[in-house]
Amino acid sequence: MLVLTSTVRSMFPALRYVTYDVVRDLQTIEVNGELKQIFTCISKRIGPELKHGEKISLYDIEDVIYQFVDDAETRVKVQNNRLSIHIKSDSLDDTAIPLIQQSIEDKIPEIGMMIRNRILHSIEVHAVKDNVSFERGKVKTKKIYY
Repeated sequence: MLVLTSTVRSMFPALRYVTYDVVRDLQTIEVNGELKQIFTCISKRIGPELKHGEKISLYDIEDVIYQFVDDAETRVKVQNNRLSIHIKSDSLDDTAIPLIQQSIEDKIPEIGMMIRNRILHSIEVHAVKDNVSFERGKVKTKKIYY
């Protein structure tokens, strides 16, 4: 897991930032006589937050969904730099899906701006058929599929 520590401060408290990113191939290289830490890529995230341009949490996503339906089960998938949300609900109608999508994109203004400027793909929202079963559990224990 990537943890960044500021080396600018000479006294405590040191500034530390935990990104919750899991990185691959962490190594030290020399650049202009100084040792620098580098990594090849960010392979995934840990915790209830996802990265779609900016951080968005499962709590934010479900908060938006429950504004439109009160009986939803959700699953969030991240694949090929696309965020897709699958909703299973008896009260979800097709007219609410684009409204949910727009509201989720607008929940974090920076994400909405990147989508409108075509830097990111739109967030996909899908209704799931009644015969598809989801794992049960609280939001923080739901599985995020990569």
